[in-house]
Amino acid sequence: MESPSSESLMDTEVNIYTNIFIGSEVAIFVAKHFIKELKKLESFKRKDYRLSLQECFLKMDTLMLTKEGKKELSKIASAGRLNGSSDPDGGSSSFD
Repeated sequence: MESPSSESLMDTEVNIYTNIFIGSEVAIFVAKHFIKELKKLESFKRKDYRLSLQECFLKMDTLMLTKEGKKELSKIASAGRLNGSSDPDGGSSSFD
């Protein structure tokens, strides 16, 4: 039996993890981090926008799977359940 590649394992983990959180929570997370992370990419600095967008979306997945990312998603989810707010901490995050 062939063992799964690390890419397929990450895809599985991303799918499982993002299914736990609803789309609006993920959208809030991405809204907080996307532009900042995009501007850091060498591909963006070279004006290779197609590649930089692909890399940045993959970076969002990677960030959400970190300990800090999971904690931030949980805070977003908790704040939304407790008070209907979509931004639990006024825009600050562990990645700033």
